[in-house]
Amino acid sequence: MRTIKIDFRNMWGGFFKHDNIVSNTLSLRYNVIVDEQDPDIVVCQVSPPDHGSPSPAALVSDRIGKSKIVHWLVESIDRTGDPDYTQCDFSFSSCKFNDDRNIRIPLWTMYVNWFGDRGENYNEDRNQAFLLSPERLLSSTPLYSPKTKFCSVLTNNDMGLRKEAYPKFINFGIDNGLLVESRGRAFTNMGPPIEGNEKNKLDYIDQFSFNLCFDNGESDGWITEKIIHPLYKGVIPIYWGCPDVGEEFNEDAFIHVRNFKTLGQLQNKVLEIYHNRKLFNEIQEQPCFPNNKIPDCANPERLLEKLEKVVA
Repeated sequence: MRTIKIDFRNMWGGFFKHDNIVSNTLSLRYNVIVDEQDPDIVVCQVSPPDHGSPSPAALVSDRIGKSKIVHWLVESIDRTGDPDYTQCDFSFSSCKFNDDRNIRIPLWTMYVNWFGDRGENYNEDRNQAFLLSPERLLSSTPLYSPKTKFCSVLTNNDMGLRKEAYPKFINFGIDNGLLVESRGRAFTNMGPPIEGNEKNKLDYIDQFSFNLCFDNGESDGWITEKIIHPLYKGVIPIYWGCPDVGEEFNEDAFIHVRNFKTLGQLQNKVLEIYHNRKLFNEIQEQPCFPNNKIPDCANPERLLEKLEKVVA
C-alpha cells in the first residue's frame, strides 16, 4: 500500500488532520500519514478576506516546489473568490467551479459518518462530528421523536436573505399564536443561545416540526449542513440558498423558499402543513435524496476517484 504524507494548514477550529473527509477518503486506498515537516501534499484553507487570515501563499511558502499545493475553499466561493491556480496545483471547493483542477467536496457531506464507527465514538471537540448515519438517511422507515414545538431558528449572523426574512417569520409566528424559537446569537428571542457542538444542535431542533435554515449565500453547489440536520431528525426544513439544491436533496422533503413568489405565500404554506398532520407526515416520510440515492458528489468512493489526480 502506497504511503501518502499530507499536511493541513489554516484549518478551522476542531479540524483533526488525521480524521477528516480528505484523510479518511484517501485511507480507503493509501496509507495516509500526517507529516507537518515533509509532506507530499499540503492542503491550505483559503479564508474569506474579512477573516483576516494570512495569504495562502504565505502559509505554504516553505513547501512551494517541494509539495503539491491544494487550496481548500470551504466557504462559499462568492466570499473566498475563485481558486488561484498561480498559487496552487489543485483546489477543493464546497461550491461548483468548472475547472479540471477543482474537486468539489459539498459541505453537507462532511457531516455524514461515511467511515465506520467514528460517529459512535463521538468526540465533541471534532468539527465535523460525523453524527449522521448514511443508513438512516436512506432508511424507508426511520423512527422520529414526536414534534412538540412549531419552528426553530439557529443562526449566528444575518447574512443573505436571513436579515430580511427571519424577523418577519418570527413575527408571523407571533401573529398566529405560534412561537418561532430563535436560539442562535442572531435574532435571539429566547435564551440562552444554543452553543457548542453538533449534538446540542441536533438534540434541540429534534423537538420542532420545522427548522428555518437559510444558507448564507446562493452560489451554485453551496449546500451546508443546515438542510441535512433537520432532515435527519424528521424536521421539515424551510430552506433558501443554493438554486440547484434539488439536484442533491429531494424537494418533496422540504419547503423550498424559491418556489414562493412572496414571503406571505410561504408562511401560508407552512401554516397549512402545520395544521394538517397528514400532509406533514407525507412530507416527513419523503426520502432525503432524489430516488433515495446518495448523490454521486457525496459518495466517498467517487471522491476517491477524483482525489487520485492529486496524489498521482
